Order: sequence, then C-alpha cells, then structure tokens
Amino acid sequence: MKILYASYSVLPSKSANSVHVSKMSDALYLNGHVVNLCGLTKDICSNKYVRSFYSISEEVRISRWFRIPGLKNLDYLIFLLFRYISFRPELIYTRSVFIAKFFSLFGTKVILELHSELFDSDVKSIYSIKRSKIVRIVTISTALKKRIMEQLHFLPKDVFCVEHDGVPTSFLNIDAVSTKLKNSVGYIGSLNPGKGVEFLCSLAHQLPDVEFHIIGGNINQISELKKKFNSDNIHFHGHLPTNEAQRKMREMMILVMPYMKTVNGQNSKIDISKWMSPLKLFEYLASGIPIVTSDLPVIREVVDSDTVFFAEPDSLESWTGTIRTVLNDYSAASDKATKGKDIVSYYTWEARCSRIIEQVRSLEV
Repeated sequence: MKILYASYSVLPSKSANSVHVSKMSDALYLNGHVVNLCGLTKDICSNKYVRSFYSISEEVRISRWFRIPGLKNLDYLIFLLFRYISFRPELIYTRSVFIAKFFSLFGTKVILELHSELFDSDVKSIYSIKRSKIVRIVTISTALKKRIMEQLHFLPKDVFCVEHDGVPTSFLNIDAVSTKLKNSVGYIGSLNPGKGVEFLCSLAHQLPDVEFHIIGGNINQISELKKKFNSDNIHFHGHLPTNEAQRKMREMMILVMPYMKTVNGQNSKIDISKWMSPLKLFEYLASGIPIVTSDLPVIREVVDSDTVFFAEPDSLESWTGTIRTVLNDYSAASDKATKGKDIVSYYTWEARCSRIIEQVRSLEV
C-alpha cells in the first residue's frame, strides 16, 4: 500500500512528535508499504541526514517544506497537494485534524492519530468529514480514547482504537553493559514542566550517596537547573545522539520517570498527564533496567507492580524510599525489570503499525 504520512513535525528536530512520526513511517515501510513522510524543516540538511538522525530506512521517502512567513498553512497545504498528486497514495496517515479534513475532500481514506483531547473547532471539522473517509482514529491511551469518544459521539465506536507508543525493534537486541555506574539513577528525556526534572534534582539532595544522570535538555535549561541545584551528585549530559543516549542509559542501575501530577507537552500549557504514552517508558522497558515511575493511572495501562516500581508523584519521601528499596535488593529489582522486558515486544513500532493496518484492512473485507 502507498501511504502518505502528512505531519506538521519539523524534520529534523529533538521534539518527541518528530521522533514519533519518523519511527511510525519507518515501521510502516518495514511492514511492506511504500511510504512518503512529509514535514516541515528549518534546516538545509539532506534527507540522508534526516534518516540518519532518526535511524530510519533509506527507502522511506522524505519530503520537507520551508514554511513561508505570513501564509499560515496555505503554502504547506499546496506543497502537500503536489506530493499527493505525484505520489498518489492509497492512504493518508496524519496527527492533524486539519490535514485529515483537507485530504478527505479528495476521497482518500485517512487514519487520524490523536495524542490529546480535541478543541471544539476540531470536533466540528471531524463532524464535517464523511465517515467513510476516516477509517480509523488511533489514540495513545485508553483514557484518551474514552475522552475522544465522548467528543466524537457521532462516530461509530468501531472507528476508535488504542495503540500506546512504541520502541524500535533494534532496542530489544542491544547488549547490556558489563559494568554499571555505582548507585546511579538515570533520566532520559525533555526538561519541560511536569516531567519532574526539578523534582529529581531535589531528590538528589535527599540521596547524597546516589549519582543522578540527566540526559536531555538545551543549554539554557541546563544552565538554569545548575544555578538552582548546585550538587556534586547531579550530572547533566545534555541532548545526546540516540546511540550515545542508549549506551549511557545502559550504564545506569535505575531509570526514572518522575512525572508530576500535571505534565505539559512540547511547547504547550496543556496538561497531558491524563492520557500521555511516554516514549521513554518503552525504551526503559527494552533496556531491562529497573524502573521507578510516578504512579499515574495512564502508566498503569502498560505496566504494573510486577514490572516496575511505583512512587507517589511529588512526594520526596515516597521516591526516596523507593530508590532505597531498589538499591538495597538489586537482584529482586532486576528480576522485576526482566519481566518488564518480556512484555515490550508487543510495543515495537512495527507491531503497532501492523495492528493498525490490519484493522483497516478488516474493514474492507
């Protein structure tokens, strides 16, 4: 099948949404489809570099557009239209309601993936699209599916499905390092509000004999944190290429997801804590390293106390005690991590895409 993945993601960039659309495009190709990924760009770099940046297959076609100031969406829509005419896709995959509505006008089937609840204007746009053109609405958590079904009550229930985020299959086969950094705790991800990095720095002061390694963030964010939390046991590594980040991650004894009760998305003030599906959860699981995570309902959709350790969000006492528990009986913690690694094969990007496309094909029978 020829699939056009039409996104507003900036390629390349460090944002989670750009990683998501790139990995999904690659997984669709690995499932036997011909894929053209479309996105925006701010960089003159080659498409070869973009593929290398995200570690995706050479056969994935990439088309990027420099947005023209003042034209809003018009220039990009014209660009997408030309790609549509040239590529002649059988299916459009997108995370944009606006793009879904645009391509539905041409009679092409659309898969719409949603990562947060809809604005009222989005609901009206979807209402105006013929049911036969939106063949599947994919949400990243059961909680989000429930909310979207409330908003789109006029659509049949069988159009909705849940597919949590994923992990590259290659991550399942990365060898563990022979030597761990003693009493080490690792965090990999953005430093956005609600992700818990400031909380993690406060936790470091409560555990002076534990070394905290933070991978991610830009220079300004790291500089501010260093000013606020001056501690010898906090190590900032900044943003690392995927291979380096994976290698550093596997040197850790514990991996953490210290989410607050309210979590903001990329460049957003919207709280996503109720329906997020963190990419890092699946990467952590694939590593086979003990995980300590904030106890949020949406996290328990994927894991339970048999596979990870839970601590109360915002509670230094709870987190301190849980970190101590893991370090004091690391053998038992490692057994739990092994159980976590056993479930992650279900959550590879390839398996995710396979299930989505099979559901679409089942509607055609």
